[in-house]
Formats: sequence, structure tokens, C-alpha cells
Amino acid sequence: MVLRVNEAQMAITTLRTITDARDPIRSVTQGSLQLLRDDPNGHIFVDYGSINVVKEFDSNGDNLMSAQIGPPNDLVIYRGFKCNWRALPYWGPSVVIISRFWDYADVAMSWNGATEYDNWIIYGGQSEFTIDSILQIVLRNGFETTTTLNVAGVAYLQVIARKGDVNIRTSAPVSVN
Repeated sequence: MVLRVNEAQMAITTLRTITDARDPIRSVTQGSLQLLRDDPNGHIFVDYGSINVVKEFDSNGDNLMSAQIGPPNDLVIYRGFKCNWRALPYWGPSVVIISRFWDYADVAMSWNGATEYDNWIIYGGQSEFTIDSILQIVLRNGFETTTTLNVAGVAYLQVIARKGDVNIRTSAPVSVN
């Protein structure tokens, strides 16, 4: 329920009531309700407290999303919030050679937990101390980005996660062989 409390007049007005007829949940304790964009008639995010479920409802009261966190009744969620997640881990990205055929290698890059990058620059070199040739620039494509590289004359690869043209974090070197 979304209520307006008028303390001066000692009155409460119900602005909105949300129920999910297909999946009614009755929490015994705790829980929270978040108005998304501070609009009582907009989307609402509900945490059911003693029932480890969260849901998002649209302005018509339709359930847009439902998630259970852990096994049923296994934990309590004191408060739940929906927000944009941003992370820049202290560890660097990873690069692996998936397969190699003659002068070409399939390469995968990822940076577990990171959100603030949009492309990769891939460097190659003759040794792990002389990785200085740009082989390719690749746009990030989901959790793991893959590409095929010409690795003729390249013994080691290294990738840098970037935001636009700004280098953020560098992987450890990996052998191509």
C-alpha cells in the first residue's frame, strides 16, 4: 500500500494498493516498498522481508519482475532496493586463448564484476615484457567478448578494458602458444 499521511489532520489516504493475484505473498515481518522515480503512480519495487522474494510492478499494478533470493524461506531480506549497479573491481580483466589454428586464435576477454567499460584494446608482442603492438580494438559484447585475431609472429597477448579512449585496467599477459 502507498499511503499519504496528513499528521496535522490526523488522516491517512490510500494512494495505491498493489497485489499479485497470481502469486499472493503475505510477509510476517520486515520488507519494504520503493517508489521508482518518486512517483506513487509509477513503478514500485517490493521486498517481502520474511519471504525472500522481490517484485517490480508497473503503473497498472502488473508484475514486471519477480525474483526469489535463495531457497524458499531460507533467509530474510530486511530491505530491498532497485538501483543502477556500477562497479570498478580492484582486480584486472582476464584474457584466454580459446583455440588456435595456424596464424589465427580465438580469444575471449572478460572483467568479472566491472560495469564501467565499453571496449577492449588487444596488444601483442614477442615476449611478456614487449607487448606493444595493437592487434585489434573490439567493442564490449556482454559478459565475455570474443574475437578472432591474426597472431602471426605474436607470442603474448594482453588486453586493456577501456571507456571510450580511456584505459582503465590491464590484464596479465598470456602466452599465445
